[in-house]
Amino acid sequence: MALNSRANVLDSPNTLLKLQTILAMITVSEQLDSNIYCELLTGAVNYTRTLKLENSDLIHNDYASIEDRDLARRCQWYLYSIEVPYSIRRGISPSLDPDWIDHAPPQGSNETDWFPLQCLYAFVISSAAKMLYSQSALRQSFIEREQMLGAAYNLLEDWRSRLPAPLRGIHKPDMQRILDNHQIRHIALSMFRQYHEAIFIIYFPWTGIQSTGRVSDDYRRRGMELCVNSAQVVLATANQVSSLDILDR
Repeated sequence: MALNSRANVLDSPNTLLKLQTILAMITVSEQLDSNIYCELLTGAVNYTRTLKLENSDLIHNDYASIEDRDLARRCQWYLYSIEVPYSIRRGISPSLDPDWIDHAPPQGSNETDWFPLQCLYAFVISSAAKMLYSQSALRQSFIEREQMLGAAYNLLEDWRSRLPAPLRGIHKPDMQRILDNHQIRHIALSMFRQYHEAIFIIYFPWTGIQSTGRVSDDYRRRGMELCVNSAQVVLATANQVSSLDILDR
């Protein structure tokens, strides 16, 4: 298996091809071995820092061709798009921060380019985590926190509004029409999972008794309503998902 050569790849000389290979291994290992996935992800983060790919001037100096410069930037943002959600799902702070990347995320040329949407999703949940769960955020008054809850939800809704038209209904229980389109079924399920995951990241910690005194009763009820609605939509969609869909995620 190609993943067995990961130690040799990680120890190989620093090149853009090495980074591409590591990112490909990360993609493959996600469904196979969580320990290998974490090892490769950590290696990729350290390697992009070694190459200083967050700095556009260094990219310009280190890579002669326009294609290699573009590839270096895309590698940085692709890693960002997978490292941030991975970290936040596990309750740890992400290693990559867009405030330290001085070049813009890739721009989609058409509706079939999902890469910019994945980068934007990572930005949304990273921003939500900072606004709601950083140490400074946890010291906010409940009025300030409610403003941040609203801002985080607005970011998520803005992301949903940027999806191609057929996918903008991922917050509704009737996914059958979307899933019947086999050209977008796989990505639709991915976006569906991400949207409802974000709802729970934003609101679920503020729905229980532990949030007493931290948000108002009205916001606690609203958070509960959004989480219950998301759970109902997920359950309503579950019988439309096959084991192959799960394996292909």
